[in-house]
Amino acid sequence: AASDVYKRQILGLVANGKTNKQIADNLELSVRTVESHRYRMLQILELENPKELFRYAIDHGIGGGLS
Repeated sequence: AASDVYKRQILGLVANGKTNKQIADNLELSVRTVESHRYRMLQILELENPKELFRYAIDHGIGGGLS
């Protein structure tokens, strides 16, 4: 689904240290949509906070770390 594609793209940008605003601009989405996807990923992956989401992305080879 398109939603899953966005979640993976967002996760990659999170791994690159991008802010919600930067991700929204990059993907031509609203900041609120990005926030919603990130929140949902935290729930699905049973993570506590954005730092854990960042670590998850890095540990799973999604994104290239800070750029």
